[in-house]
Amino acid sequence: MTGDERQGEPAFDKPSTWTHVAGGATLALGSVGVLYSWFLVVTIGLAFGPRFGFWARLAAMVVGLAVMIALSIWLSRRPTSVARPGPWLLAIAAGWTLAGAAFWYALGSPFTRSVPIVALYAATTWWLLWVWLMFLVPWRPAARIGVLAVLLVIAGAFFGSVRGDGVDGNALPLLAWRFAPAKDDWSARRGPGGASGFVELAESEDEITRDYPRFRGADGLGTAHGEKLARDWSGRVFKPRWRHAVGQAWSALAVAGRRVFTQEQRGGDECVVCYARATGRQLWVHRDRARYEMPGTGDGPRATPTVDGGHVFALGATGILNCLDRRTGEGLWNVDILKDTGATAPIHGMVSSPLVLGGVVVVCAGGTNDASLVAYDRTTGRRVWAAGSDTAGYTSPLLVELAGVPQIVIVTPRNLVAHDAKSGEVLWSAPFENDTNTNCSQPCPVGENRLFASANYGTGCTLLEASQGDGGAWNARQLWSNRTMQTKFASAVIRGGQAYGLDNGILECISLADGRRRWKQGRYGHGQLLLADDLLVISAEDGRVALVAANPEEFLELGSFEALQGRTWNYPALAGGELFVRNDREAACYELPREGD
Repeated sequence: MTGDERQGEPAFDKPSTWTHVAGGATLALGSVGVLYSWFLVVTIGLAFGPRFGFWARLAAMVVGLAVMIALSIWLSRRPTSVARPGPWLLAIAAGWTLAGAAFWYALGSPFTRSVPIVALYAATTWWLLWVWLMFLVPWRPAARIGVLAVLLVIAGAFFGSVRGDGVDGNALPLLAWRFAPAKDDWSARRGPGGASGFVELAESEDEITRDYPRFRGADGLGTAHGEKLARDWSGRVFKPRWRHAVGQAWSALAVAGRRVFTQEQRGGDECVVCYARATGRQLWVHRDRARYEMPGTGDGPRATPTVDGGHVFALGATGILNCLDRRTGEGLWNVDILKDTGATAPIHGMVSSPLVLGGVVVVCAGGTNDASLVAYDRTTGRRVWAAGSDTAGYTSPLLVELAGVPQIVIVTPRNLVAHDAKSGEVLWSAPFENDTNTNCSQPCPVGENRLFASANYGTGCTLLEASQGDGGAWNARQLWSNRTMQTKFASAVIRGGQAYGLDNGILECISLADGRRRWKQGRYGHGQLLLADDLLVISAEDGRVALVAANPEEFLELGSFEALQGRTWNYPALAGGELFVRNDREAACYELPREGD
Protein backbone atom coordinates (compact mmCIF):
# COMPACT_ATOMS: atom_id res chain seq x y z
CA MET A 1 0.00 0.00 0.00
CA THR A 2 1.41 3.38 -0.97
CA GLY A 3 2.02 6.31 1.31
CA ASP A 4 -0.76 8.15 -0.41
CA GLU A 5 -3.19 5.31 0.24
CA ARG A 6 -2.15 5.20 3.89
CA GLN A 7 -3.28 8.80 4.19
CA GLY A 8 -6.67 7.78 2.88
CA GLU A 9 -6.25 9.84 -0.26
CA PRO A 10 -6.13 8.78 -3.88
CA ALA A 11 -2.74 8.47 -5.52
CA PHE A 12 -1.59 11.04 -8.04
CA ASP A 13 0.76 10.60 -10.89
CA LYS A 14 4.11 12.10 -10.05
CA PRO A 15 4.98 15.15 -12.12
CA SER A 16 7.72 14.62 -14.66
CA THR A 17 11.22 15.91 -14.05
CA TRP A 18 10.68 18.53 -16.75
CA THR A 19 7.53 19.72 -15.01
CA HIS A 20 9.45 20.08 -11.74
CA VAL A 21 12.26 22.00 -13.44
CA ALA A 22 9.90 24.34 -15.27
CA GLY A 23 7.73 24.78 -12.19
CA GLY A 24 10.75 25.37 -9.97
CA ALA A 25 12.13 27.98 -12.36
CA THR A 26 8.75 29.71 -12.47
CA LEU A 27 8.56 29.70 -8.69
CA ALA A 28 12.06 31.16 -8.49
CA LEU A 29 11.16 33.95 -10.89
CA GLY A 30 7.92 34.51 -9.02
CA SER A 31 9.84 34.75 -5.74
CA VAL A 32 12.09 37.42 -7.22
CA GLY A 33 9.04 39.30 -8.46
CA VAL A 34 7.29 39.15 -5.09
CA LEU A 35 10.46 40.22 -3.27
CA TYR A 36 10.93 43.12 -5.68
CA SER A 37 7.31 44.20 -5.26
CA TRP A 38 7.72 44.06 -1.49
CA PHE A 39 10.89 46.14 -1.76
CA LEU A 40 8.94 48.77 -3.72
CA VAL A 41 6.03 48.70 -1.26
CA VAL A 42 8.36 49.20 1.70
CA THR A 43 10.51 51.90 0.10
CA ILE A 44 7.61 53.88 -1.36
CA GLY A 45 5.71 53.57 1.90
CA LEU A 46 8.64 54.81 3.96
CA ALA A 47 9.58 57.58 1.54
CA PHE A 48 6.24 58.92 0.39
CA GLY A 49 3.50 57.06 2.22
CA PRO A 50 0.78 55.10 0.35
CA ARG A 51 1.08 57.17 -2.82
CA PHE A 52 3.11 57.20 -6.04
CA GLY A 53 2.09 53.71 -7.17
CA PHE A 54 2.03 52.16 -3.69
CA TRP A 55 -1.30 50.38 -4.14
CA ALA A 56 -0.46 49.11 -7.62
CA ARG A 57 2.75 47.53 -6.38
CA LEU A 58 0.99 46.07 -3.35
CA ALA A 59 -1.58 44.49 -5.67
CA ALA A 60 1.20 43.08 -7.87
CA MET A 61 2.78 41.46 -4.80
CA VAL A 62 -0.51 39.88 -3.69
CA VAL A 63 -1.20 38.52 -7.18
CA GLY A 64 2.32 37.13 -7.38
CA LEU A 65 1.91 35.37 -4.05
CA ALA A 66 -1.41 33.88 -5.12
CA VAL A 67 0.11 32.52 -8.32
CA MET A 68 3.04 31.02 -6.40
CA ILE A 69 0.70 29.29 -3.94
CA ALA A 70 -1.48 27.89 -6.73
CA LEU A 71 1.54 26.68 -8.68
CA SER A 72 3.06 25.03 -5.62
CA ILE A 73 -0.16 23.15 -4.86
CA TRP A 74 -0.48 22.07 -8.46
CA LEU A 75 3.07 20.74 -8.50
CA SER A 76 2.40 18.76 -5.34
CA ARG A 77 -0.68 17.21 -7.01
CA ARG A 78 -2.88 17.56 -3.91
CA PRO A 79 -4.66 20.37 -2.01
CA THR A 80 -2.03 20.30 0.70
CA SER A 81 1.33 18.63 0.68
CA VAL A 82 2.28 15.95 3.21
CA ALA A 83 5.96 16.55 2.62
CA ARG A 84 7.73 16.99 5.89
CA PRO A 85 9.89 20.07 6.53
CA GLY A 86 13.49 19.27 5.93
CA PRO A 87 16.64 20.61 4.32
CA TRP A 88 14.66 21.84 1.29
CA LEU A 89 12.68 24.20 3.51
CA LEU A 90 15.81 25.52 5.20
CA ALA A 91 17.48 26.00 1.82
CA ILE A 92 14.51 27.96 0.49
CA ALA A 93 14.39 30.10 3.65
CA ALA A 94 18.14 30.84 3.46
CA GLY A 95 17.96 31.69 -0.24
CA TRP A 96 14.91 33.88 0.27
CA THR A 97 16.58 35.79 3.12
CA LEU A 98 19.77 36.36 1.14
CA ALA A 99 17.77 37.52 -1.86
CA GLY A 100 15.82 39.97 0.29
CA ALA A 101 19.01 41.38 1.78
CA ALA A 102 20.57 41.60 -1.68
CA PHE A 103 17.59 43.61 -2.95
CA TRP A 104 17.98 46.18 -0.21
CA TYR A 105 21.75 46.38 -0.59
CA ALA A 106 21.76 46.53 -4.38
CA LEU A 107 18.65 48.62 -5.02
CA GLY A 108 18.42 50.65 -1.82
CA SER A 109 20.16 53.91 -1.05
CA PRO A 110 23.87 53.73 -0.16
CA PHE A 111 22.98 55.86 2.85
CA THR A 112 20.98 52.98 4.40
CA ARG A 113 23.18 49.95 3.79
CA SER A 114 24.15 49.38 7.40
CA VAL A 115 24.14 45.79 8.61
CA PRO A 116 21.32 46.30 11.18
CA ILE A 117 18.98 47.88 8.62
CA VAL A 118 19.75 45.28 5.94
CA ALA A 119 19.17 42.45 8.44
CA LEU A 120 15.95 44.00 9.74
CA TYR A 121 14.62 44.49 6.23
CA ALA A 122 15.43 40.88 5.24
CA ALA A 123 13.44 39.73 8.28
CA THR A 124 10.40 41.68 7.07
CA THR A 125 10.19 39.40 4.03
CA TRP A 126 9.79 36.18 6.03
CA TRP A 127 6.04 36.55 6.39
CA LEU A 128 5.73 36.49 2.59
CA LEU A 129 7.77 33.28 2.41
CA TRP A 130 5.62 31.69 5.09
CA VAL A 131 2.34 32.69 3.42
CA TRP A 132 3.61 30.76 0.40
CA LEU A 133 5.04 27.72 2.20
CA MET A 134 2.49 27.31 4.98
CA PHE A 135 0.18 25.53 2.52
CA LEU A 136 2.86 22.90 1.93
CA VAL A 137 3.86 22.21 5.53
CA PRO A 138 1.75 19.55 7.35
CA TRP A 139 1.18 21.52 10.52
CA ARG A 140 -2.04 22.20 12.29
CA PRO A 141 -3.83 25.38 11.17
CA ALA A 142 -3.32 27.00 14.59
CA ALA A 143 0.45 26.42 14.37
CA ARG A 144 0.60 27.88 10.88
CA ILE A 145 -1.33 30.99 11.89
CA GLY A 146 0.83 31.32 15.01
CA VAL A 147 4.04 31.35 12.95
CA LEU A 148 2.53 33.93 10.59
CA ALA A 149 1.59 36.14 13.53
CA VAL A 150 5.15 36.01 14.90
CA LEU A 151 6.61 36.89 11.49
CA LEU A 152 4.20 39.79 11.11
CA VAL A 153 5.33 41.08 14.51
CA ILE A 154 8.94 40.89 13.30
CA ALA A 155 7.98 42.84 10.17
CA GLY A 156 6.17 45.38 12.30
CA ALA A 157 9.28 45.79 14.43
CA PHE A 158 11.12 47.03 11.36
CA PHE A 159 8.57 49.77 10.72
CA GLY A 160 8.50 50.54 14.43
CA SER A 161 12.28 50.92 14.58
CA VAL A 162 12.88 53.13 11.55
CA ARG A 163 11.19 56.03 9.83
CA GLY A 164 11.47 57.54 6.40
CA ASP A 165 13.95 60.41 6.30
CA GLY A 166 13.45 61.57 2.74
CA VAL A 167 14.97 60.15 -0.44
CA ASP A 168 18.37 60.31 -2.09
CA GLY A 169 19.03 61.61 -5.60
CA ASN A 170 17.78 58.36 -7.11
CA ALA A 171 14.47 58.65 -5.19
CA LEU A 172 15.45 55.76 -2.89
CA PRO A 173 14.39 56.11 0.75
CA LEU A 174 16.69 57.33 3.48
CA LEU A 175 15.98 55.83 6.88
CA ALA A 176 16.60 57.03 10.40
CA TRP A 177 16.04 55.35 13.74
CA ARG A 178 12.82 56.58 15.28
CA PHE A 179 14.56 57.83 18.40
CA ALA A 180 16.85 60.13 16.37
CA PRO A 181 15.89 63.82 16.14
CA ALA A 182 13.77 64.64 13.11
CA LYS A 183 15.18 66.95 10.46
CA ASP A 184 12.58 69.58 11.21
CA ASP A 185 13.19 69.47 14.95
CA TRP A 186 15.14 72.71 14.98
CA SER A 187 15.03 73.01 18.76
CA ALA A 188 16.97 69.74 19.11
CA ARG A 189 19.67 70.79 16.64
CA ARG A 190 20.01 74.52 17.22
CA GLY A 191 23.20 76.08 15.91
CA PRO A 192 25.36 78.72 17.61
CA GLY A 193 23.94 82.12 18.30
CA GLY A 194 20.34 81.02 18.40
CA ALA A 195 18.91 84.46 19.16
CA SER A 196 16.55 85.87 16.55
CA GLY A 197 17.59 89.47 17.05
CA PHE A 198 20.30 91.46 15.31
CA VAL A 199 23.89 90.97 16.49
CA GLU A 200 26.32 93.72 15.49
CA LEU A 201 29.44 92.66 13.57
CA ALA A 202 32.26 94.99 14.51
CA GLU A 203 34.77 94.05 11.81
CA SER A 204 35.01 96.16 8.68
CA GLU A 205 33.37 94.70 5.60
CA ASP A 206 36.09 96.20 3.42
CA GLU A 207 38.74 93.75 4.59
CA ILE A 208 37.15 90.94 2.56
CA THR A 209 37.77 91.03 -1.18
CA ARG A 210 36.51 87.67 -2.44
CA ASP A 211 32.78 87.00 -2.51
CA TYR A 212 30.37 84.38 -3.83
CA PRO A 213 27.27 86.55 -3.52
CA ARG A 214 24.59 84.46 -5.23
CA PHE A 215 23.62 81.06 -6.58
CA ARG A 216 26.59 79.62 -8.54
CA GLY A 217 28.73 82.70 -8.01
CA ALA A 218 28.83 86.26 -9.22
CA ASP A 219 28.27 85.32 -12.88
CA GLY A 220 25.87 82.46 -12.14
CA LEU A 221 28.07 80.01 -14.08
CA GLY A 222 29.49 77.98 -11.21
CA THR A 223 32.91 79.60 -11.48
CA ALA A 224 35.02 80.81 -8.54
CA HIS A 225 37.17 83.43 -10.20
CA GLY A 226 40.73 84.06 -9.04
CA GLU A 227 40.87 80.99 -6.78
CA LYS A 228 44.27 79.27 -6.96
CA LEU A 229 43.96 76.04 -5.02
CA ALA A 230 46.75 73.61 -4.23
CA ARG A 231 46.63 70.57 -6.51
CA ASP A 232 47.90 68.06 -3.97
CA TRP A 233 45.69 67.20 -1.00
CA SER A 234 47.61 64.10 0.03
CA GLY A 235 48.56 64.02 3.71
CA ARG A 236 46.43 67.05 4.54
CA VAL A 237 43.96 67.08 7.41
CA PHE A 238 40.84 69.14 6.84
CA LYS A 239 39.24 70.53 9.97
CA PRO A 240 36.26 72.86 9.80
CA ARG A 241 36.73 76.47 10.78
CA TRP A 242 33.16 76.17 12.00
CA ARG A 243 30.36 73.64 11.67
CA HIS A 244 26.89 73.71 13.16
CA ALA A 245 23.26 72.69 12.68
CA VAL A 246 20.96 74.60 10.37
CA GLY A 247 17.28 74.37 9.55
CA GLN A 248 16.00 72.34 6.62
CA ALA A 249 16.43 73.81 3.14
CA TRP A 250 18.08 73.20 -0.22
CA SER A 251 19.21 76.80 -0.34
CA ALA A 252 22.93 77.32 -0.94
CA LEU A 253 25.18 79.77 0.89
CA ALA A 254 25.82 83.26 -0.47
CA VAL A 255 29.05 84.85 0.77
CA ALA A 256 29.52 88.62 0.84
CA GLY A 257 32.01 90.55 2.94
CA ARG A 258 32.16 89.13 6.45
CA ARG A 259 28.73 87.56 6.20
CA VAL A 260 27.20 84.34 4.93
CA PHE A 261 23.52 84.18 3.97
CA THR A 262 21.17 81.27 3.44
CA GLN A 263 17.55 80.22 3.88
CA GLU A 264 16.24 77.70 6.42
CA GLN A 265 13.00 76.18 7.65
CA ARG A 266 12.72 76.50 11.41
CA GLY A 267 9.47 74.93 12.52
CA GLY A 268 6.64 76.92 10.98
CA ASP A 269 8.91 79.79 9.94
CA GLU A 270 10.63 80.21 6.61
CA CYS A 271 13.81 82.09 7.45
CA VAL A 272 16.56 84.08 5.82
CA VAL A 273 19.58 83.75 8.10
CA CYS A 274 22.87 85.64 8.27
CA TYR A 275 25.99 84.10 9.85
CA ALA A 276 29.42 85.52 10.59
CA ARG A 277 31.86 84.33 7.95
CA ALA A 278 34.72 83.78 10.39
CA THR A 279 32.88 81.99 13.20
CA GLY A 280 29.52 80.79 11.89
CA ARG A 281 27.75 82.73 14.61
CA GLN A 282 24.20 83.77 13.80
CA LEU A 283 23.98 87.54 13.31
CA TRP A 284 20.31 87.90 12.39
CA VAL A 285 17.31 85.95 11.17
CA HIS A 286 14.30 87.20 9.22
CA ARG A 287 11.14 85.09 9.59
CA ASP A 288 8.04 84.60 7.48
CA ARG A 289 5.22 82.42 8.77
CA ALA A 290 5.28 79.88 5.97
CA ARG A 291 6.25 76.27 5.40
CA TYR A 292 6.62 74.23 2.24
CA GLU A 293 6.46 70.46 2.70
CA MET A 294 7.31 67.78 0.19
CA PRO A 295 7.50 64.16 1.42
CA GLY A 296 10.66 62.45 0.30
CA THR A 297 12.54 65.34 -1.26
CA GLY A 298 12.44 67.52 1.84
CA ASP A 299 10.81 70.60 3.29
CA GLY A 300 11.77 74.22 3.38
CA PRO A 301 13.17 76.88 1.01
CA ARG A 302 14.94 75.92 -2.20
CA ALA A 303 16.37 79.14 -3.61
CA THR A 304 19.61 80.89 -2.63
CA PRO A 305 19.69 84.53 -1.46
CA THR A 306 21.29 87.13 -3.71
CA VAL A 307 23.40 89.83 -2.07
CA ASP A 308 23.71 93.10 -3.96
CA GLY A 309 24.98 96.28 -2.35
CA GLY A 310 23.23 96.83 0.97
CA HIS A 311 20.37 94.47 0.18
CA VAL A 312 19.63 90.74 0.38
CA PHE A 313 16.96 89.35 -1.94
CA ALA A 314 15.48 85.92 -1.20
CA LEU A 315 12.59 83.91 -2.64
CA GLY A 316 10.94 81.35 -0.38
CA ALA A 317 9.50 78.03 -1.50
CA THR A 318 5.95 79.35 -1.03
CA GLY A 319 6.55 82.36 -3.29
CA ILE A 320 7.45 85.13 -0.83
CA LEU A 321 10.07 87.46 -2.32
CA ASN A 322 11.88 89.47 0.35
CA CYS A 323 14.15 92.50 0.18
CA LEU A 324 16.14 92.77 3.42
CA ASP A 325 18.70 95.11 4.87
CA ARG A 326 22.04 93.33 4.54
CA ARG A 327 23.37 94.54 7.90
CA THR A 328 20.35 94.05 10.14
CA GLY A 329 17.97 91.70 8.29
CA GLU A 330 15.18 94.26 8.52
CA GLY A 331 12.44 93.65 5.97
CA LEU A 332 12.23 96.50 3.45
CA TRP A 333 9.50 95.01 1.26
CA ASN A 334 8.06 91.67 0.23
CA VAL A 335 5.81 90.36 -2.54
CA ASP A 336 3.94 87.09 -2.84
CA ILE A 337 4.83 86.45 -6.47
CA LEU A 338 2.25 83.65 -6.86
CA LYS A 339 -0.61 85.92 -5.84
CA ASP A 340 0.83 88.77 -7.88
CA THR A 341 1.00 86.74 -11.09
CA GLY A 342 -1.79 84.20 -10.58
CA ALA A 343 0.75 81.41 -10.85
CA THR A 344 0.79 78.02 -9.13
CA ALA A 345 3.87 76.62 -7.45
CA PRO A 346 5.30 73.47 -9.06
CA ILE A 347 5.26 70.28 -6.99
CA HIS A 348 8.72 70.88 -5.48
CA GLY A 349 8.14 74.55 -4.66
CA MET A 350 9.54 77.83 -5.93
CA VAL A 351 13.28 77.58 -6.57
CA SER A 352 14.19 80.71 -8.52
CA SER A 353 17.21 82.44 -7.01
CA PRO A 354 16.77 86.19 -7.67
CA LEU A 355 18.74 87.90 -10.43
CA VAL A 356 19.53 91.57 -9.74
CA LEU A 357 19.95 93.73 -12.86
CA GLY A 358 20.53 97.36 -12.04
CA GLY A 359 17.31 98.62 -10.49
CA VAL A 360 15.22 95.45 -10.82
CA VAL A 361 15.06 91.99 -9.26
CA VAL A 362 14.09 89.22 -11.67
CA VAL A 363 12.48 85.91 -10.65
CA CYS A 364 10.67 83.12 -12.44
CA ALA A 365 7.07 83.15 -11.17
CA GLY A 366 5.55 80.84 -13.76
CA GLY A 367 2.43 82.86 -14.47
CA THR A 368 0.97 81.55 -17.73
CA ASN A 369 -0.74 84.85 -18.62
CA ASP A 370 2.31 86.86 -19.71
CA ALA A 371 3.87 86.61 -16.24
CA SER A 372 6.32 83.75 -16.49
CA LEU A 373 9.38 85.91 -15.81
CA VAL A 374 8.81 88.97 -13.62
CA ALA A 375 10.93 91.97 -12.63
CA TYR A 376 10.33 94.01 -9.47
CA ASP A 377 11.75 97.39 -8.54
CA ARG A 378 14.56 96.73 -6.09
CA THR A 379 13.67 99.76 -3.97
CA THR A 380 9.89 99.48 -3.71
CA GLY A 381 8.95 95.95 -4.78
CA ARG A 382 6.63 97.33 -7.46
CA ARG A 383 6.28 95.16 -10.56
CA VAL A 384 8.22 96.71 -13.46
CA TRP A 385 7.63 94.18 -16.23
CA ALA A 386 6.39 90.64 -16.81
CA ALA A 387 6.53 88.45 -19.88
CA GLY A 388 6.26 84.88 -21.13
CA SER A 389 3.65 82.21 -20.59
CA ASP A 390 5.65 79.20 -19.45
CA THR A 391 5.00 77.63 -16.07
CA ALA A 392 7.80 77.67 -13.51
CA GLY A 393 10.44 75.00 -13.58
CA TYR A 394 13.34 74.41 -11.23
CA THR A 395 15.99 76.78 -12.58
CA SER A 396 16.97 80.40 -11.95
CA PRO A 397 17.15 83.30 -14.43
CA LEU A 398 20.63 83.72 -15.91
CA LEU A 399 22.05 86.84 -17.61
CA VAL A 400 24.01 86.00 -20.75
CA GLU A 401 25.08 87.84 -23.88
CA LEU A 402 24.22 86.11 -27.14
CA ALA A 403 25.05 87.64 -30.51
CA GLY A 404 26.02 90.83 -28.68
CA VAL A 405 22.64 91.28 -26.97
CA PRO A 406 22.16 90.89 -23.17
CA GLN A 407 19.46 88.30 -22.53
CA ILE A 408 17.90 86.60 -19.52
CA VAL A 409 17.71 82.87 -20.14
CA ILE A 410 15.43 80.59 -18.16
CA VAL A 411 14.78 76.86 -18.51
CA THR A 412 11.10 76.09 -18.06
CA PRO A 413 9.54 72.60 -17.88
CA ARG A 414 9.37 72.35 -21.67
CA ASN A 415 11.46 75.14 -23.18
CA LEU A 416 14.62 77.19 -23.20
CA VAL A 417 13.43 80.80 -23.24
CA ALA A 418 15.39 84.03 -23.72
CA HIS A 419 14.02 87.41 -22.59
CA ASP A 420 15.30 90.88 -23.37
CA ALA A 421 17.31 92.03 -20.36
CA LYS A 422 15.69 95.49 -20.31
CA SER A 423 12.06 94.99 -21.25
CA GLY A 424 11.55 91.29 -20.50
CA GLU A 425 10.20 90.70 -24.01
CA VAL A 426 10.53 87.10 -25.17
CA LEU A 427 13.23 87.04 -27.84
CA TRP A 428 13.22 83.33 -28.67
CA SER A 429 12.12 79.98 -27.35
CA ALA A 430 13.39 76.48 -28.14
CA PRO A 431 11.83 73.13 -27.11
CA PHE A 432 13.70 71.37 -24.31
CA GLU A 433 11.52 68.78 -22.62
CA ASN A 434 11.89 65.32 -21.15
CA ASP A 435 9.80 62.39 -19.96
CA THR A 436 8.66 64.17 -16.79
CA ASN A 437 8.91 67.84 -17.88
CA THR A 438 11.40 68.37 -15.08
CA ASN A 439 14.32 70.67 -15.87
CA CYS A 440 16.61 71.49 -12.95
CA SER A 441 20.02 72.30 -14.47
CA GLN A 442 21.28 75.76 -15.33
CA PRO A 443 22.31 76.47 -18.95
CA CYS A 444 25.79 77.77 -19.85
CA PRO A 445 26.79 80.24 -22.59
CA VAL A 446 29.43 78.98 -25.03
CA GLY A 447 31.32 81.51 -27.13
CA GLU A 448 29.52 84.49 -28.60
CA ASN A 449 26.15 83.09 -29.54
CA ARG A 450 25.76 79.53 -28.28
CA LEU A 451 24.07 78.01 -25.26
CA PHE A 452 24.62 74.60 -23.69
CA ALA A 453 21.82 72.92 -21.74
CA SER A 454 21.46 69.53 -20.07
CA ALA A 455 18.77 67.55 -18.29
CA ASN A 456 17.86 64.10 -17.05
CA TYR A 457 14.85 61.84 -17.58
CA GLY A 458 15.86 60.65 -21.04
CA THR A 459 16.97 63.97 -22.54
CA GLY A 460 20.72 64.45 -22.23
CA CYS A 461 22.28 67.67 -23.50
CA THR A 462 22.15 70.04 -26.44
CA LEU A 463 23.97 73.01 -27.96
CA LEU A 464 21.93 75.86 -29.44
CA GLU A 465 23.02 78.76 -31.60
CA ALA A 466 21.04 82.00 -31.28
CA SER A 467 20.98 84.55 -34.11
CA GLN A 468 19.02 87.64 -35.10
CA GLY A 469 17.72 88.08 -38.63
CA ASP A 470 17.65 91.25 -40.71
CA GLY A 471 14.11 91.99 -39.58
CA GLY A 472 15.09 91.71 -35.93
CA ALA A 473 13.47 88.33 -35.37
CA TRP A 474 15.47 85.85 -33.31
CA ASN A 475 16.06 82.21 -34.03
CA ALA A 476 17.61 79.45 -31.91
CA ARG A 477 19.00 76.58 -33.99
CA GLN A 478 20.00 73.25 -32.49
CA LEU A 479 23.54 72.34 -33.49
CA TRP A 480 23.52 68.91 -31.87
CA SER A 481 21.89 66.87 -29.14
CA ASN A 482 23.26 63.85 -27.34
CA ARG A 483 22.17 61.45 -24.62
CA THR A 484 25.43 62.08 -22.74
CA MET A 485 25.60 64.18 -19.58
CA GLN A 486 22.12 63.64 -18.20
CA THR A 487 22.35 66.01 -15.29
CA LYS A 488 19.53 65.76 -12.80
CA PHE A 489 19.60 68.75 -10.47
CA ALA A 490 23.30 69.51 -10.74
CA SER A 491 24.61 71.94 -13.36
CA ALA A 492 27.59 71.63 -15.65
CA VAL A 493 30.59 73.97 -15.88
CA ILE A 494 32.46 74.93 -19.07
CA ARG A 495 36.21 75.11 -19.64
CA GLY A 496 38.34 74.93 -22.78
CA GLY A 497 35.68 73.64 -25.13
CA GLN A 498 34.57 70.93 -22.72
CA ALA A 499 31.64 70.55 -20.35
CA TYR A 500 32.07 68.86 -16.99
CA GLY A 501 29.06 67.61 -15.07
CA LEU A 502 27.47 64.79 -13.11
CA ASP A 503 25.78 62.35 -15.46
CA ASN A 504 23.34 60.51 -13.18
CA GLY A 505 25.83 60.88 -10.35
CA ILE A 506 29.01 60.02 -12.28
CA LEU A 507 31.44 62.78 -13.30
CA GLU A 508 31.64 63.15 -17.06
CA CYS A 509 33.57 65.26 -19.53
CA ILE A 510 32.10 65.85 -22.99
CA SER A 511 33.24 67.82 -26.01
CA LEU A 512 31.16 70.89 -26.82
CA ALA A 513 31.94 70.38 -30.50
CA ASP A 514 29.61 67.40 -30.78
CA GLY A 515 28.52 66.30 -27.30
CA ARG A 516 30.60 63.14 -27.39
CA ARG A 517 32.02 61.74 -24.18
CA ARG A 518 35.70 62.24 -23.43
CA TRP A 519 35.56 60.25 -20.19
CA LYS A 520 33.15 59.26 -17.47
CA GLN A 521 34.48 58.23 -14.07
CA GLY A 522 34.15 59.05 -10.39
CA ARG A 523 30.95 58.36 -8.49
CA TYR A 524 29.82 61.42 -6.52
CA GLY A 525 26.08 60.84 -6.53
CA HIS A 526 23.67 63.70 -7.13
CA GLY A 527 25.88 66.39 -5.66
CA GLN A 528 27.11 69.69 -7.09
CA LEU A 529 30.34 71.08 -8.52
CA LEU A 530 32.06 74.37 -9.24
CA LEU A 531 35.09 75.38 -11.27
CA ALA A 532 38.17 77.04 -9.76
CA ASP A 533 40.66 77.75 -12.56
CA ASP A 534 41.48 74.28 -13.94
CA LEU A 535 40.14 72.38 -10.94
CA LEU A 536 36.70 71.02 -10.11
CA VAL A 537 35.54 71.26 -6.51
CA ILE A 538 32.82 68.65 -6.07
CA SER A 539 30.40 68.51 -3.18
CA ALA A 540 29.29 64.87 -3.34
CA GLU A 541 25.83 63.67 -2.34
CA ASP A 542 27.28 61.71 0.60
CA GLY A 543 28.91 64.84 2.10
CA ARG A 544 32.42 64.38 0.74
CA VAL A 545 34.32 67.18 -0.96
CA ALA A 546 36.60 66.11 -3.80
CA LEU A 547 39.14 67.93 -5.95
CA VAL A 548 39.35 66.77 -9.58
CA ALA A 549 41.44 68.10 -12.45
CA ALA A 550 39.41 69.69 -15.24
CA ASN A 551 41.39 67.74 -17.81
CA PRO A 552 39.69 66.45 -20.98
CA GLU A 553 42.31 63.74 -21.44
CA GLU A 554 41.76 61.79 -18.22
CA PHE A 555 39.93 61.62 -14.93
CA LEU A 556 42.21 62.49 -12.03
CA GLU A 557 40.97 62.93 -8.47
CA LEU A 558 43.53 64.91 -6.49
CA GLY A 559 42.06 64.39 -3.03
CA SER A 560 38.90 64.31 -0.94
CA PHE A 561 37.66 64.65 2.62
CA GLU A 562 34.41 64.23 4.53
CA ALA A 563 32.92 67.68 4.97
CA LEU A 564 29.34 66.91 6.04
CA GLN A 565 27.26 63.92 7.03
CA GLY A 566 24.16 62.82 5.20
CA ARG A 567 22.42 63.69 1.96
CA THR A 568 23.99 66.83 0.48
CA TRP A 569 22.28 68.45 -2.48
CA ASN A 570 23.02 72.11 -1.74
CA TYR A 571 25.40 74.04 -3.97
CA PRO A 572 28.82 74.92 -2.42
CA ALA A 573 30.40 78.38 -2.35
CA LEU A 574 34.13 79.16 -2.66
CA ALA A 575 35.55 82.58 -1.82
CA GLY A 576 39.08 83.52 -0.78
CA GLY A 577 40.09 79.88 -0.38
CA GLU A 578 37.20 79.30 2.04
CA LEU A 579 34.73 76.59 1.08
CA PHE A 580 31.20 76.92 2.45
CA VAL A 581 29.02 73.81 2.34
CA ARG A 582 25.67 72.87 3.78
CA ASN A 583 22.87 70.35 3.52
CA ASP A 584 19.46 70.04 5.15
CA ARG A 585 21.02 69.45 8.58
CA GLU A 586 24.29 71.35 8.97
CA ALA A 587 26.60 73.96 7.48
CA ALA A 588 30.39 74.25 7.63
CA CYS A 589 33.32 76.33 6.48
CA TYR A 590 36.68 74.81 5.49
CA GLU A 591 39.85 76.62 4.50
CA LEU A 592 41.23 74.89 1.41
CA PRO A 593 44.99 74.84 0.78
CA ARG A 594 46.06 77.34 -1.82
CA GLU A 595 48.72 77.19 -4.46
CA GLY A 596 52.09 77.64 -2.76
CA ASP A 597 50.89 76.55 0.71
